[in-house]
Amino acid sequence: MENKIRIFRKTQRKRPPTHHPLLALDIENDPKTGKFINAAVYGEIKYHTKKGWATKFVGKDGKGEFFTNQTVFTDFLIDLRPEGMKEIPTKLILFNASYDYWFLMKITKDGDLLTNGSNIITGKLRNGIPIMDLTNLTRQGSLEDWIGYLSEEMSKYGIYKKESLDNLEIRVKSDAKATWILGNYLENFFTKEIGIPLKLTIAGAARYLFSLHYFKDYWLREEKHIWKSEYERKAYRGGRVEAFKGGVERVFVGYDVNSMYLSVMRDEVFPDPNSAKYIREPKVLPENELYIADVTVTVPEQYIGTLPTLNPENGKLIFPTGTFRGHFASPELNYAINNANVKVLKIHSLIQYKSKPYFKEYAEFIWKKRKEYKDKHNKGMDILIKYLGNTLYGGFGKKNKDSFFGKL
Repeated sequence: MENKIRIFRKTQRKRPPTHHPLLALDIENDPKTGKFINAAVYGEIKYHTKKGWATKFVGKDGKGEFFTNQTVFTDFLIDLRPEGMKEIPTKLILFNASYDYWFLMKITKDGDLLTNGSNIITGKLRNGIPIMDLTNLTRQGSLEDWIGYLSEEMSKYGIYKKESLDNLEIRVKSDAKATWILGNYLENFFTKEIGIPLKLTIAGAARYLFSLHYFKDYWLREEKHIWKSEYERKAYRGGRVEAFKGGVERVFVGYDVNSMYLSVMRDEVFPDPNSAKYIREPKVLPENELYIADVTVTVPEQYIGTLPTLNPENGKLIFPTGTFRGHFASPELNYAINNANVKVLKIHSLIQYKSKPYFKEYAEFIWKKRKEYKDKHNKGMDILIKYLGNTLYGGFGKKNKDSFFGKL
């Protein structure tokens, strides 16, 4: 029996996702020196009783805790899970953790810090309590913006606006509470409305949602055929940016295609990777099937070139005219042939596929859910749900190591 590598499959869950305790924290520091000024926490933790595990809000009367000493603050966080405690009592949530995580470095595990550039995705305290940054879910908007987006929910807890810097105790307590309200709201949305657990990133949530509720196939590829993935990757490129050059002043007219990703996901069919069939030097291109082809083409002189390739000198994406060789997906190559007078001089090889409308139901669900929140005039959730649609595409396009991707 051949060794097979699983690529993607439907997610199976034995139990529905549940809500877990969240503990929000916020820290204020001196903008000139960077030194710690104060911190606040607000939210829930699990604790053990004679009848089993229960949940409570931290602090006197459940109003949270306030700290003016960094060591007392970090000791409090470590003491949340004493040595020998098996249960994880809570999950720490922050809004824009890149500002506050530095103050937690002495009590965190270096090997569990996951970042994307300067953005912190997740980390873990030395006692095992996980940390997540809500901005990886919201994607747009400041905490002040989200206080406005969720004004009805925020007002239930006495939050009406972002507090000023005049009183840092009031500000840090308010921000910690607002962060918890946001995190609690998002977890309720994920677990109760769309039926998935709270994920670290919006792309991770999109991929999980799709695989749990909408994906019905099982994509796999034999280990000896993994080279096909590299072949396919050669036809995957970014967007066009060659018109923008530093130091050159130009006038541009910008256009935006409304819901472009979702429209394509709803209306088009996509390749079934299980059906991938490699053909060496075919005489003609497939007419009615999707394909990726390694071809030599001639692009006539024109103002805007239609086919992309990489500049051999610097590796940047260019759209040249003349004769060159590259890997192209069938939609772009067919368009170039039919609309830009591009000629295919030689077909070196291709992979052709059967296809299915894999994303149609998912796209329709996202559109329906967006309309629901548009009607509620909730701009923040409208944007978040938009990213649930767009980032599903991005999630399939990523090329991360398992040590990174597996955590998301």
